[in-house]
Amino acid sequence: MTRRTALAASLALFLFSVPAAARDFFWEAPEVVSSRDSRFPSSSTNGAVSAIVWQDIEPDGKDSGSIWLSGRVFDGKRWLDRKRFAGPFAYAGEVPSIASVTVTGKGRIVVPVASGVNSVTVYSSDDFGASFSSVVIDGGGTGLLAPRVFVRADGGYLLFATYGTENNFVMVMSRSDDGSAWPTLTPFGPTSSRRRAFLPSHTAINGQDIVVFQAFHDDTGRSSYQLYSTVSRDRGRSWSSPALITNFVDPGEPQSVAYTGYHHP
Repeated sequence: MTRRTALAASLALFLFSVPAAARDFFWEAPEVVSSRDSRFPSSSTNGAVSAIVWQDIEPDGKDSGSIWLSGRVFDGKRWLDRKRFAGPFAYAGEVPSIASVTVTGKGRIVVPVASGVNSVTVYSSDDFGASFSSVVIDGGGTGLLAPRVFVRADGGYLLFATYGTENNFVMVMSRSDDGSAWPTLTPFGPTSSRRRAFLPSHTAINGQDIVVFQAFHDDTGRSSYQLYSTVSRDRGRSWSSPALITNFVDPGEPQSVAYTGYHHP
């Protein structure tokens, strides 16, 4: 057998064996966890404790109804059902995404919920979801959606949400040192010069908080969604100017389009 033939055989064996190994190692058989109309699952883990939260929908007519929050929590030994731990929350029109979940390094489960058109309720549990405390935050605007909580580099919290219309929406933020006291949500400074900013993601590195978000990029004359990053070195009190970190080309857009201000990490 030549070296080329042996290499091809080895590569073929690798390609055919990897999917099976990945399937057997990473995935269990699917399990039904809800028997009703359930949507928008969100999950989080700290490596020991895991939580999944979803929305149970109860229609009340064609374009309205109620949303209940349910979930499951893995306490390190077994999965615990947490059915309808919050709600109901009324909706009208299309069913919105109103909640997410975060598990902190200490095992606290934090669930921010767009509980009203101008409010966010933050539910917290320190007993694997057996009980929740809650605090309501003034939304600072109407039509709040998709709230998310992140743990800061120093152990405090950042909360982001989005409000607005189909033509434009705004990211807003609140910060808390203990998860109990939250000031009114205010526009997130780094997004002030960007349209349709949403979907924030966060990480903490070397004491710094880094947020990446998606927004319209208009400098080329043709709008496209790109990713931007911003950094805080003072626990989320102030943030750097947003840096453009992608140069995605939308379908149908000329490949020659230049993305000014593009920053390669």
